[in-house]
Amino acid sequence: MPKTYDVVVIGAGPGGYVAAIRLAQLGKSVCVIENAKEHLGGVCLNEGCIPTKALLNSAHLYDIPKEAAKAGIDLEAKEVDFSRLVSCALSSSAQLRSGIEYLFKKNNIDLIIGQARFSSKTSVLVISGDNETEVNASNFIIATGSRPKVFSGLEPDDKNVITSEGVFRLKEIPKSLLVIGGGAIGVEFGSLFKSLGSEVCIVELTGQLLPLEDIDIAQEISKYLKRTGIEILLESSVVNLERKTHSSIAQIKTANGVINKEFEYVLLCVGRSPNTESLGLEKIAVLLEKGCIVVNEKMQTNIKNIYAIGDCINSPMLAHVASAEGILAADVISGKRPKPIDYSSIPSAVYSEFQAASVGLTEKNAGDKGLDIVVVKHFYRSCGKAILLHKQDGFIKIIAEKRSGKILGVHIAGHEASELIHEFVVAKSNNLRVQDIAHTVHAHPTLSELAVDAAKAVFDKPIHG
Repeated sequence: MPKTYDVVVIGAGPGGYVAAIRLAQLGKSVCVIENAKEHLGGVCLNEGCIPTKALLNSAHLYDIPKEAAKAGIDLEAKEVDFSRLVSCALSSSAQLRSGIEYLFKKNNIDLIIGQARFSSKTSVLVISGDNETEVNASNFIIATGSRPKVFSGLEPDDKNVITSEGVFRLKEIPKSLLVIGGGAIGVEFGSLFKSLGSEVCIVELTGQLLPLEDIDIAQEISKYLKRTGIEILLESSVVNLERKTHSSIAQIKTANGVINKEFEYVLLCVGRSPNTESLGLEKIAVLLEKGCIVVNEKMQTNIKNIYAIGDCINSPMLAHVASAEGILAADVISGKRPKPIDYSSIPSAVYSEFQAASVGLTEKNAGDKGLDIVVVKHFYRSCGKAILLHKQDGFIKIIAEKRSGKILGVHIAGHEASELIHEFVVAKSNNLRVQDIAHTVHAHPTLSELAVDAAKAVFDKPIHG
């Protein structure tokens, strides 16, 4: 006889597993259905956020001898064992997967391994090999995530062309790497492999690296990457790829004409597609738009007992967004009345060696809206901690309402930008003004002092600047 739950969560990524735990905490009986046990935690934990940032941290360790030399310490740089480096990164994922399994057991959450497909609005069939299991529930949360986009002629084969997932199957550091796509993922991997010694070229279709970022931040990141030796081709695309035994010849259409360049590997970083095709959503008439499940501000689909969160809906494809949406859906199902997510206050970050982070409107966004704004930049070189760390490149850019000082957007390029942004996220989320930050006292010496002086620069003069 089929087992029945209050809620079945389909997918155990950062949206699904967080939603499941929240539901259990609120007294619901919960089952999670995931394709494979090694996928617990989703792309973020297994092939994205966690292992990628572990690799970036390892690349930073490889750069330590160069940084130590600036301080008068001579360290001998050793060669990189890439297999061990990847193994170390994936061990972090394994540890976190074990943590999710523990939390499921602690919260009495059932885990079923297999592919879920809706048979009705209150039941799914779980297919695992030749076996089928029916599972019933009062409510469902779809959290099936996304996969890398692939284009004709650039299909990954793990020999010549790889995606971000394929990076973790490489046996050695590429001698040369063509990165197709200059968004966050492309920039992070380009920065990583350049640090490890690869010759790197990034091809971006638009006229701006990191096209979703504020133009000043994108240009600052671009300048830094070029100084490290990365070639960046904007307004460019790969129109043909000739795959050879140990390399590929890419025909690249640039603003100045067509060029041919040879690379050992091609890394495809051109966005992601939602995983919605195999769920049987057409059987129960769940509404989709361009492959994404359509939801309201409660994460509810057009079928009132079915919810969707994360990369399979049309919201920012970020792990922390999926988690927030999962908690919101769990609270709604449990009868609470949570505030809708304020997507304008969601932070984003690029975790290259020289980081970018942002929240809110870009200067162009604000201008397009016709807002009366004040824009200031405050530079890292004014900060004692940045100087003693030899990390004085970069700046904080604040966009505020001219009349009130209300924070509209903040954009940071520089060391630990992904950490510094959150003071501004808290402020913006609570409708604080730049004056509220400017009047606080921060410990010295810290990088966070930059926030105070940047805030002072909006309507006053910073002490350091």
